[in-house]
Amino acid sequence: MGKEVFLIHWNAAEAAKLAEDLRARDYQVRLETEDGARAAKSILEQLPDVVVIYLTRLPSHGRETARYLRERKAAREVPIVFVGGSPEKVASVKEKVPQAVYTSAAELDSELAALLEQARQDMDLDRGALLFHTVTLDRWVDLEALFGERGAVGGCWCMWYRLKRSEFDAQKAEGNRRAMREIVSSGRAPGILAYLDGEPVGWCSVAPRSEYPVLDRSWVLKPVDDQPVWSVVCFFIAKPYRGQGMSGILLEAAVRYAREQGASIVEGYPVDPRKESTPDVFAFTGLASTFLGAGFEEVARRSETRPIMRRYLLS
Repeated sequence: MGKEVFLIHWNAAEAAKLAEDLRARDYQVRLETEDGARAAKSILEQLPDVVVIYLTRLPSHGRETARYLRERKAAREVPIVFVGGSPEKVASVKEKVPQAVYTSAAELDSELAALLEQARQDMDLDRGALLFHTVTLDRWVDLEALFGERGAVGGCWCMWYRLKRSEFDAQKAEGNRRAMREIVSSGRAPGILAYLDGEPVGWCSVAPRSEYPVLDRSWVLKPVDDQPVWSVVCFFIAKPYRGQGMSGILLEAAVRYAREQGASIVEGYPVDPRKESTPDVFAFTGLASTFLGAGFEEVARRSETRPIMRRYLLS
């Protein structure tokens, strides 16, 4: 049985033809052509594999339907694909709904195939023996194995936010490795590792903000207020597992860990890129869309591409 597409198009005749074409490609299709609220209700009652919204007519209706879905936890992970529309309208929608795919009618089939393959890979991760552990001395070798000879990236060893720039540059690579090991040896957990079938595949640095003094010296990332927070400052994913939703899974695990340690607020400093793709080396703090999908909200933005985001934890 094919994957299910929920199709939203504000022209009944065109929508019927599009639905017919999708069914011919072995998709199941549900259709809405008149009422965005009714579409959202139907989607929430039975989640499809993907939502397709055409922007060729009434783009503001499609935008608001998508925004409503993104605000609902149950539907937050359902992929949304916007199709067509004028460049001006697409730009307006993209500003309000960044967590979506934007494509043309000609490219829709390939985009659907790519999204559904991604969902399959994510499901494989969920089914695997994915476990999370804080980095203690007995797991140091696993952190070394994951980071490799380059210390994750450029000999950093996740010391970027822990050291003054002069110190960081002076002891790059081996010095940073020793500094990180000293933190672990002291009994302070610098973050968590993700394991898939017993192998380390991902890292997230999460700790009280005081562990990252460089944040306080940054005009962009200085404290929002005097509330105590835990900070998520870095992700590193093993290459075979990138692009499979691992950062989002790690972020949820980091939030759970911080909550267990008594945190009431978890804070992140992601990148909100103005281009469609961002090289991994520039996105090590995570993407704003990942944090948004994990229930974080923006609380400050002193730079166009660097929001400060928080998740408030219920006691």
